[in-house]
Parts: sequence; C-alpha cells; structure tokens
Amino acid sequence: MTDEQLVEQMKALVSLTPEVVVDREKVLAAGRRRRAVRAVGVTGGAGVLCTGLVVGALAWGGPLLDAAPEPLPASSDEPTEPAPTESPDVTESWESYPPSPDDGEHAVVDDEAGTIWLPVDDWSADPEQQAVIDTAVQYLHIECLAEAGYGDEVEFVGMEEPLGFRYRGLGLWSDADLEADYQTAVDRGVYWFGYEGVSEPVNDVSIEGDNEFGQPGEDWGLCGDRATERLSGLTEAETLATGYGRGTDSGPPDYAVDAVTSARDVPGHSPEDPRVAEHGPQILEEWDACLVAEGIEPDREAQALVPAEVVDPMGGYTDEQLEIMEKVWQHEQAMAEENDGVVGDWDPADLGYTEEDLAFMDETSPRPVTLLDPTQERRVVEADVRCKQELGIVQRLADLDAAVQVQYIADNPEYFTSRKEYDSTMLAHAVEVLTDAGVDVPDVGTIGGR
Repeated sequence: MTDEQLVEQMKALVSLTPEVVVDREKVLAAGRRRRAVRAVGVTGGAGVLCTGLVVGALAWGGPLLDAAPEPLPASSDEPTEPAPTESPDVTESWESYPPSPDDGEHAVVDDEAGTIWLPVDDWSADPEQQAVIDTAVQYLHIECLAEAGYGDEVEFVGMEEPLGFRYRGLGLWSDADLEADYQTAVDRGVYWFGYEGVSEPVNDVSIEGDNEFGQPGEDWGLCGDRATERLSGLTEAETLATGYGRGTDSGPPDYAVDAVTSARDVPGHSPEDPRVAEHGPQILEEWDACLVAEGIEPDREAQALVPAEVVDPMGGYTDEQLEIMEKVWQHEQAMAEENDGVVGDWDPADLGYTEEDLAFMDETSPRPVTLLDPTQERRVVEADVRCKQELGIVQRLADLDAAVQVQYIADNPEYFTSRKEYDSTMLAHAVEVLTDAGVDVPDVGTIGGR
C-alpha cells in the first residue's frame, strides 16, 4: 500500500452525530498530524518497515558503528522488460463479469480466496512476500540495535503477519466475509491503519528517546538503513539511482474505488482517468441501489465500500476529547491560513489546555464502535456481499484498475523492471537471513509468480 492510498483510506469515516458538534474529518486530520510529528521525534520507531515503499527515507546520519556490514551480493537474476502494451479497448475491459478472462487487461478476482490480482502485482512483492521482507529487516534492525546497547528495549519474536492490501478499500465482499463483521473491515485497513490492534508489528523495534546510549534517533535510523542495505545489496545512494529509486513522473494511479468515492460529494470533480470517470460512478450507483432495495443505507461519503451506520470510527472518544480535537484543528487551520500553509509549533496553553490534556492525540486511536447487534450486522453483511457478487462490483472496479495499470506499466518500463529486480533481491536475501537465524519462513514463491 502506498502513502497516497493510505491517506485516501484514512478519509473513509462513517458519521455519527455526538452531543458535541464536531467536524470528524477535521478532527482526525489534526490527530494524525500530531501523531506523525511525534513519530519522527524522540522515539526511534515502532511500525512495520514497509521496505518496498520507504527505502531510503531513514537517511539519518550518526556515529554508531565504525564500519557498515558487508552487503549481501546482489541478485544475479536477469530482469524481464515489460512488453509494450497498447491501451486496452474501453468497451472490452470491464463489461464482461464475473469472471473476466486473464488476458492481462483484466483483474483476477477470487471471491472464494478473497484476493485480487492486478497487473502491477507481477512487478512487486505481494503481502505475504512483503511480510517476509519486513520481518528480515526487523531482525537485522533489532540485531544492530542490540549490538549498540539497546537490547533491553527491542525484541524479535518471529514472522510478521501479511497486511491484506488486496482488499483495497472494498469493504466485505469475499465468501469468507459472509462469516465476518465490519470490525474485520477495520482490521483490513478499510478505514485507516491507526487504530488499536490494527497492523501493530509482532516485533518491537522501538527505542526510547531518553536513555544512556548516545543519540537514539540517529542510532535507530542508521540501524534501519543498514538492515535495508544488507538485504538489497545497495547503499541508499545506489538505490536512489535505480529506476525504482527514481520513481515515475506521475506516481501510481488511484484505485478506482478511491477515485470515484472521493469525487462523489465534490461538485464538478471527476476522477482523472476518463475510463474511471465514465464507468466508475455507475458501478457504485448500482451497489447503492442494491443496498437500498435491501433496506440498507449506503455511505456516500466514506471512501470505502461499507454501508452507513455499521461502525462509528470516533465512538471510542469521549465528548470532551472530540471537543479538544475540534478546537485543535480550528487553531491549526487558522495558523496555516496566516502563515502560507505552515502550522509550526504552538503551546497548548494557547487553547487553555495542558500537554496532558492533549496527550491522547499522540496515542493510537481507540477502535471504532460497532453500531449493530450481531443479528442486524449479519443481515447487513450478507446483503452487502451478495450485492457486490451478483453485480460484479469488485470485478468491474478492479478491471478499471487493471486497464489503467496496463498503460501505466507500458509508460514506465524501467521503473517496473527495476522494482521487480529490487524486490526479488530483497526477498531472496530475506529468506536467507531468516533461515540462517532459525526462523520458520513460509514458502512465498517468487515475485510475480502467482
């Protein structure tokens, strides 16, 4: 999952009117901003290292070890150049469903397994493979921190759980989801990865900022860099010089479900891709109508295919906390307007609060509150999944994604070839490191070898 997709998913929040009048999206924006600032402050870090997305981001210098470890040798596998691809024919790319043929222009949706294959999946690590890479990075990171004196603060436990990116904000839709509830959608990141118990790493790589060992932030960052370098066989500078490191001019296209839902309540706004703009809204309207026929209200504002009034993302906060977050957002918004978009530091006393009053905003958010009893929720889940499967909602939206991605890959062959080579090298070396460490590594195959 890219940062852009995560930001879009963060906005997918259902509404529930509290006693205090609060703009919930503004409140969450303020809370996320404070947590983001704190995350790069005195604490070393405590998140899953999505290596394939953030390599090179931890460019923190600092004296820790006299010499960097010897990188493992780079992969000798010859990458395969993407074949030039013509733009898919619009009238044939998403109108046959389900299922669509696996001809490179359609997504492969498996309602039973609950997976979606898209063209870009042939060029990067899938969630299971990324979990192996992340685990190996964490193992090396923790090993380095322990050698530097932080052994009492870090702990390697074992394999990380894969994050189900292939659900991609589509809510509940697979056969297995018929036995699930909308807390499953929360755990899957349909709303955003920031709630208690959601995407919390198995391994602890966090270190405190106030201890006797030198400069924790620099030490943590340097150990992270060295862990990544050892798996990739490349320094940060060498990685940034590759086609993968240079990225693409346009960045990845939005998923159709995100592009269409974000445009719903913005007058005159339309998804950038004309194919998504033409077909996407109709697909969502069909899902809406199907739910309404079942007596269920669709959520037209949430950027995820989840019915309205099934969970309250802010229900775990007290009215007092909601009021504080609203005031913080208004204060920071005013500062931004006065300073050309820059918020800067400010004193809680400016709003009549203490640091302790605002401390909850720097913590993981409480889990959303379920609004339905089990019988009601089961009925909604069954109707939701049935509507999506009978109308081919997931297949059709994913086919839009596939059509856009085919052209994106054809436009950026160097990037995708380099990305596949990089992830393949990381995965091979991750398996080697974990196996040597005695970790039971699952067989996750090769990049693109679905």
